[in-house]
Amino acid sequence: MLLFAAVPAAAEYALFEGGVGLSGVGYGLFGLLWVLARTDPRFAGAIDGRTVALFLGWFVLCCAMTAIGAWKIANAAHAAGAVLGILLGFAIAAQGRPRVALGGLLFGTAAGTVLAATVGRPYVNLAGQVAPELSYLAYLDLEHGRNESAAARYQQALELDPGQADWWYNLGIARARLDQIESSTDASQRALDLRPGDEALRRFLAALKADLAYRRQVAGDQEKACRLYRAALALDDRQAVCWYNLGLGWQTLGRTEAAREAYQRAIALEPTNEHFRAALKSLPRATGDPKQAPIGQGPSEEAIQEAVRKLIGGCPSVSAVFSIVMEVQLGLSVAL
Repeated sequence: MLLFAAVPAAAEYALFEGGVGLSGVGYGLFGLLWVLARTDPRFAGAIDGRTVALFLGWFVLCCAMTAIGAWKIANAAHAAGAVLGILLGFAIAAQGRPRVALGGLLFGTAAGTVLAATVGRPYVNLAGQVAPELSYLAYLDLEHGRNESAAARYQQALELDPGQADWWYNLGIARARLDQIESSTDASQRALDLRPGDEALRRFLAALKADLAYRRQVAGDQEKACRLYRAALALDDRQAVCWYNLGLGWQTLGRTEAAREAYQRAIALEPTNEHFRAALKSLPRATGDPKQAPIGQGPSEEAIQEAVRKLIGGCPSVSAVFSIVMEVQLGLSVAL
């Protein structure tokens, strides 16, 4: 009975949406008795022609009603139950090696059905509901802080349906919480590509790129850092600290005029910030501007790197990324 109840239910869930009922048990017993009535004298007359016609006719009618949308019936469970019952009936009636072979076939069928309902469901399901179901489970994981599970489920869902901006956005959030900033940036970029007018997405992606830039800057890769800061500012040019850190990068690379412009942009956004003003004053004087400090009095590269490290509290790093995440709701797009 457990075989006829569990495996047909798994077959229905693997192929369609699943359900609760005893259809598999009924058709399993029908298949079992149908075979035994013809192969084992002990079961002679256990099932007659009218009963066979009733079960087969009902199966065809159920398939037709499901096809026209009049009634959703677990037809896969009916079929799976009948197949299991038939296999079990032949295994009981057989002797010697055929019984062993049929028993192995029965076991393999049951095991294969369970696998199809679990790891294989994304590949065999015909109802088109696997991706939304996975995204909903991932959303619940994300809300409860199960970030690794959320990221894995969103990845599965997006493999099935890559056109969902909300799912890419939430995958980016999960990866950011796992400190996987580069892959979070990639996911967030996919979300923004799908929904370019979303301001929250732009700000989130800008913060991620700024964080990557800061990490490269602290590591000493100023060229890469400057490219990333520029990419972040192209998304959101209201980040004063990004302009300031970009100026530090340009200054380290000896690009004085580019650094001057970046510092000026930072000061325009935060006129009272003394760090920004001090950095601008430290630059060598511009051509034709005798009021600027003389050449050679700017800070050394080591001093600039130390200044970058001291600004970690103001840098748009992971903590700032999450402050942005908290300002917007997680994207949720499911169709259950």
